[in-house]
Amino acid sequence: MSVAPPRPVVRVRTVIERPVAVVRAQFFDLDQHVREGLHRGTTLKWTLRPPGERRIKQETRVLGRVVLEEYVVEEDDAGRWVRRFVEGPNAGGMYVVELAAQDQDRTRVEAAAVPPPKGFDNGLGKLSDLGVQKALEKVLADHRRALEGYEPGRVRGDVDKVLEALHDLTAPIFARDKAEQKAIFATFLEAAALAAIADDVADEFERQTMKAAGKKLCFADLDDATIDRIVKGTSEAAKAEGFEARCDKIGTRLRKLGFGQLGVAVAALIAQVSHGMETRELAALQRVANAAAVPDVELMQIVARIDAMLTAPALA
Repeated sequence: MSVAPPRPVVRVRTVIERPVAVVRAQFFDLDQHVREGLHRGTTLKWTLRPPGERRIKQETRVLGRVVLEEYVVEEDDAGRWVRRFVEGPNAGGMYVVELAAQDQDRTRVEAAAVPPPKGFDNGLGKLSDLGVQKALEKVLADHRRALEGYEPGRVRGDVDKVLEALHDLTAPIFARDKAEQKAIFATFLEAAALAAIADDVADEFERQTMKAAGKKLCFADLDDATIDRIVKGTSEAAKAEGFEARCDKIGTRLRKLGFGQLGVAVAALIAQVSHGMETRELAALQRVANAAAVPDVELMQIVARIDAMLTAPALA
């Protein structure tokens, strides 16, 4: 989506001691923001409307009052990170961040606040320019903190915990005959592959999670060559039929087999596990879910539950 050129009232500049590729990956990694709590004192949740848009619901307590906002994170035509407020007291405003290499290991960050028509508001009243500056400085400080130990593409959280929970839902599958079992598991894996290739690349972490899902849910030891065949076959089918049509077909197949929610959950895990759920992955997931008769509200609950399981600290 094209974003209008900024008309900033406040600019903030800083340098972050991480390479620009790492900083850029973290700024766009909404899964990490939601799962690890980017802003202290603020709760972030996915909201899956409209389809394919990476929209976040933000809940902040200001002097005992709950302030609700929704924003979209996107990349503008100049390659800048944009947080565009779409609902709440700051609707129509945006933060625009330009990231550039200072040198090999440091990133130069320039952030601009573009006000909504009535000016920025913290939920209690209009913010002065100084207040906007402090709010923008806090956003950059929160990203700096979130970058500590951050590695792009790293598997997020406890995948085994998610697979254990999903395994508890597979018992009805084994009441089916062998041919149906095989069809169900094959459809699960193709739904997972669709989520993996939605952003054009099924990375190593997504492939390894597919292998783990095969072992835990399907009792199948899938080697790398088998995963490669599944990913390649899914990619070729999507190219031949059209990606959306293939998502529809797999979602419909999940619905007819009677395991729409479980199949969508497997795909959602793959979409969330490595670099963060990207716009195309979310669009693919919603497309499969709609065809599988899983409403957006249930998909949102599935994504939230997987986030919670991935985030929850291990018991001592």
